[in-house]
Amino acid sequence: MKVILATGVPRVNLQIEKRFEKEVEVVGKPLFREAVESTVARNKAEIVVLSDELEGVTEMTELILLLRARYANTRIIYIGKKMTPDFKAFLYKYNVFDILNEKFSETELRNAFLKPKTWQEISIEIGNLDPFINEYESPNVKAGEVDKIERNNYTRIKPAVTYKESLYQEIIAFWSTLDQSGKTFTAVNTALFLAANPDLKILLLDFNIKHPTVHLQYGFQDGDRNLGALIDDMDDEENFVLNSNVLEYYLITHPVYPNLKILPGAILRNKEQEPEYYINLIDKILDASQSMNFSTILIDTHSGLKNSLNTHILRKATKILFHVNESPGALFSVRSMLDPEFGEFVPNLIQKKKLVPILNRATDEYYVKFRHNLDAIIDGSNKTSVVIKENNAIHASIMDGSPLLKHPNDDYYMTFFNIANLIHPGLFKPIKKRRGFSEPGGPKRSLFGGKKK
Repeated sequence: MKVILATGVPRVNLQIEKRFEKEVEVVGKPLFREAVESTVARNKAEIVVLSDELEGVTEMTELILLLRARYANTRIIYIGKKMTPDFKAFLYKYNVFDILNEKFSETELRNAFLKPKTWQEISIEIGNLDPFINEYESPNVKAGEVDKIERNNYTRIKPAVTYKESLYQEIIAFWSTLDQSGKTFTAVNTALFLAANPDLKILLLDFNIKHPTVHLQYGFQDGDRNLGALIDDMDDEENFVLNSNVLEYYLITHPVYPNLKILPGAILRNKEQEPEYYINLIDKILDASQSMNFSTILIDTHSGLKNSLNTHILRKATKILFHVNESPGALFSVRSMLDPEFGEFVPNLIQKKKLVPILNRATDEYYVKFRHNLDAIIDGSNKTSVVIKENNAIHASIMDGSPLLKHPNDDYYMTFFNIANLIHPGLFKPIKKRRGFSEPGGPKRSLFGGKKK
C-alpha cells in the first residue's frame, strides 16, 4: 500500500520505513503541512500518516478537511501529543479513527496500517465525546459505499417564479483562476435552487477531470454512473454511440428534484487522456443534451486555463460564473489572467463579457473594498452582485456531503436566488414575507420563521 509520511519527525519516518518495508511503500515525506495535499495528489496515496509535529501555517483541522474533501478514500493515521476531547471528536467526526499518542508501540502502528479501526470499535468512545460533537450522527454506511443521493430530510424549496413560455438554453461554466475558490459548492447548491422551479430542466456536469467532487458534495458515489464509467464503456465498445438514450443511463436523477440530472465526474481511476479526447467527449454530451431539452447546463471545471479543455468549455458557455476568494493573491491572479497583453484569457478568444463575478469567503471588514477592486480589474458589463460570506456552516456542509440548500435558511436562500437570476434573468421573483419552504408531511413555514396560517 502507498503511504505518505507527514510526521515532521525524520527519526519516526526512518523507523516506520525500516519496520514496515515489506508491508508499505513510502511514496512521499512532505516537510510542511502546505505540501501534504499536493503530495497525495501526485502519488495517489492510500494512507497519510499525519502528526502535530509537522510544521506549517495551515491549521491541522483545515488540512484534514481539505484531504477529506478531495481524497475521501485516502485513510488518515494521526499521531498527536496534545489530544484534547474536542480535537479527538473532530477527528472521529471526519472518519479519522486510527489515533496514536506520541509513545505508540510497534504493534499499535502495525494495527493502524493493517487492521484499521472500524466505526463499531470506536462507537463507545464516541458516545463519551458527545458533548464535544455538534449534532453528530453515526454514519449508516462506511465512506465510499453510498451509491445514491439520500432524499431524507430535504426541505423542498418553493421559490416565487415568473412564468415564461420559452427560455434560451444557458450553458454555465463554474470557473476560477485558483483552486479552492468555491465553484463546486456554488454549482451544487445552484442546481438545487434552479431545479426547485419544475419548468426548468437542469443538467449538472462534473468536468473537473483530475479532482471531481460534485458527487461528494451530494453525499454519494456510484461506480456505474459517472464520467469515468462512460469513458470506460466508450473505449471498450467499438461501435459506441453517445446519444440521448445512452447518456440518460449514466445520469443520476435527484430524488427530491426529478428535473435535476447529474453526471458525476471521473471518479474511477481512468488513464488520463489528451485534452482533445475530453473536448470531443463534452461536445458529444452537449449535442446529446440538446435533444433532451435541458433548459440549463451547469459545468463544473478545472481552475485556470492550463489546458485546451477549459478554454473550450469557457468558449462554449453562455455565461461564466467566475469565483474569486477574498485574498490579495486572488486579485493578483485575476489581474494576471485578464491582462490583455500577457494574460491567457484574451489570446484564447474568450469573451470577457461572459464573466459574472462571484466573491467567495468574504469578510464584513474587507469585502466592499475587495469587490470594488475586483470590478475595476474585470472592467466588464457584469459587476459583482453575489457575495458569499465566510461561514463555518459552508465548510460543514461540504465535509458532510449535505448541501446548504438541503436545509436553506434566509441568507442562503437569497444568495442562490440571486445566482439563479444571474443565470435566467427575471425568472425568479423576489420573495415575500409569507413565502417559504414546505416540508413533506409537515407544517408549512414562512421563510422568516413561524408556521404559515
